[in-house]
Amino acid sequence: MEAVKDLPLYVYGTFSQTSASTLSSLLAAIAIAGFIGLAIDRLVLSPLAKIPGPKIAALTQWWMIYHEFNGDRTVTIHKLHEKYGPVVRVAPHEVSFTSPEGVKDIYGAGSTFPKNHFYDLFQYYGERNMFTTLTKKEHGDRKKMITDRYSKSYVMQPAIEASVKECARDFMAAIVKSNVLDIYMYLHYYALEYLAPSCLC
Repeated sequence: MEAVKDLPLYVYGTFSQTSASTLSSLLAAIAIAGFIGLAIDRLVLSPLAKIPGPKIAALTQWWMIYHEFNGDRTVTIHKLHEKYGPVVRVAPHEVSFTSPEGVKDIYGAGSTFPKNHFYDLFQYYGERNMFTTLTKKEHGDRKKMITDRYSKSYVMQPAIEASVKECARDFMAAIVKSNVLDIYMYLHYYALEYLAPSCLC
């Protein structure tokens, strides 16, 4: 309270004479004005304002978060595309595309679109890898270091091909021995332990 008394007299006097209901009305008016300003920004002024989609999607991402936790995000977005077309606004700063042209422009060679920060979740100890790079340049620089190991001419060398075939035989033998098998686990192990080392050595 002493800190408040240090305010200029007219400010302190104004606050001391203001009732709690007047102050709460003022705060409510500020909150409403802020919400209206945000709504105008997202519905009218945003560069995404002209993209079709439900108005709730333009206002808040919480409705999509609800569908995410409800387990029907993909179904919901599919229905939105059926209603609005190949380009739909699904959140204040998120647009979904279904057209082949859109996919090519966003993910294809020469695209300048960066990845979303969603990929930060997959970093290892704060370090990025091929999957978690956000910019095309960073991804391209990393790809150059290993791309020759995935080329057909490298993989089809007799020694590499023989190693892959041997690993595949071992994998098939393990499957034959098992009466009950968690195939997902085995395929995961196969991909990580056999194919990657064979291609990257």
